[in-house]
Amino acid sequence: MNRRTVPLPTPPSESLRRVLDGPLGSVLATVRGLAFWATVVLPLAYLPVLSLVDDQQRLLALAGLVAVNVCCLLVGHDYSP
Repeated sequence: MNRRTVPLPTPPSESLRRVLDGPLGSVLATVRGLAFWATVVLPLAYLPVLSLVDDQQRLLALAGLVAVNVCCLLVGHDYSP
C-alpha cells in the first residue's frame, strides 16, 4: 500500500496571528487607542449635553451617552497608553 502524506492545515490561531501582525493589527491598535481615550473624555460631555437637552429627551440622551461609553470601554480596554 502506498500512502501519501497530506500537509495539515494551518491552525486558525496561527492564521489569525499572521493577519493581526500585519496592517490589520495596526488599524486595530489605532481603533483601540481611540476607543480608550474616548472612554476617558466622553464623561466630560455628560453634563453639557444633558443641560442642553429638553426634559423629554434627557433620559434617551443619557442612555445613548452611557451606551457609547460602554462600547468604547469594551473596545479600548486592552490599550495601554
